[in-house]
Amino acid sequence: MCMVVPTTASGKLFFRTVPGRQFVDDFSGASPPFTNRCAYSNGTHSGWNYLITNGTYRIARQGPTNGPTWGFTAPLPWVEVRDFNISVDILDWVASGTNFNSLYLGARIVWTGPYGGVAYSGGLRLTPGLGTVRLRMMCYTNEFDGASFDFQQRPPPYRLQLSGVGTRITSQVLSLTTGVILAELSVTDTNLTHGFVALFPYSPVLGASESHAITVDNYFVSGTKP
Repeated sequence: MCMVVPTTASGKLFFRTVPGRQFVDDFSGASPPFTNRCAYSNGTHSGWNYLITNGTYRIARQGPTNGPTWGFTAPLPWVEVRDFNISVDILDWVASGTNFNSLYLGARIVWTGPYGGVAYSGGLRLTPGLGTVRLRMMCYTNEFDGASFDFQQRPPPYRLQLSGVGTRITSQVLSLTTGVILAELSVTDTNLTHGFVALFPYSPVLGASESHAITVDNYFVSGTKP
């Protein structure tokens, strides 16, 4: 975090340090501390494939399959945070068919609550049939749509970011090529105060024939301890 202050400023600035958690993985090792075999709906990973290759992390789902639509991959041991800033670089995104698929960053995740678990998450939804990418957020049980952009005109690589300070949760995506922010969305929610972090790939409905693969790198987490 960086703050710029004019040299002519007469006021004094005071900061209080607090215990924090950091986690960084550039996927240069063959076996990162990730739970690559979990899935949201039933604890299996049918249809999902997680692969570390050439210093990147590839998350893919081959259809048709009757496996779970939600994937789940998180650092071990659990990285639990209160206020947080997390990001991941999306280097490549290949999809077939016309249905959507998504990748979310999640934080303050807890296993109890509606639907068996809740979180704050921000991600991108690619709809090949429309040729669009849309920024989306899920906060507790509510979903929000942000701006969309053309996938061909604004192709990867992207940097996806999610941050939370108090009750304010913000997600944004920027182009790694130009540094331009492509979409940004902020919401306020008071339900969750702390929890762990994870990546959530989300596929088309069960039985759909579409397949997709997302290649990511540089997964970064910084946050305050619960």
